[in-house]
This record gives sequence, structure tokens and C-alpha cells, in this order.
Amino acid sequence: MLNKAQSCSFCISTPDRRNEGIGSKLLAEITKQQLTLGATEQWVSVQQHNEKGIPFYKAKGFIYQTKQRGYATT
Repeated sequence: MLNKAQSCSFCISTPDRRNEGIGSKLLAEITKQQLTLGATEQWVSVQQHNEKGIPFYKAKGFIYQTKQRGYATT
């Protein structure tokens, strides 16, 4: 059972499979599962240079809130 957070990652990295609605379907199912488990908010983490991911999440209604330092910075 969820206490405060649940993490899920997905990536559509094969260019010839983009724009088929796979990401939208995955996000919809994840959202449905989170709501069933009682989640009251949902947030995502996207790398700042992700030219496909940022517009995708903006189109789904996510709002930029904060910038965090990357995991693999040197």
C-alpha cells in the first residue's frame, strides 16, 4: 500500500514507435492505478534537455515547479 509516493519510469526511445499514443496510454494507466491506491497528487521528473518529454508532460497538464540537480552530474 502507498504511504506517500510511488515511482514509475517509462521511456519511448525507438523513434519509429513515437507518436503512436503509447506514452499517453501508459500515463493514463499509471494515473488510474495511483488514483485507485488513493493518490491525491502526481508529479514527474524530466531531464531539462528532454525535447520530447517536456512538451509531452506539459500537454498532459503538468506544471513546471522546480529544477533539481541531476543524478549523474560530475
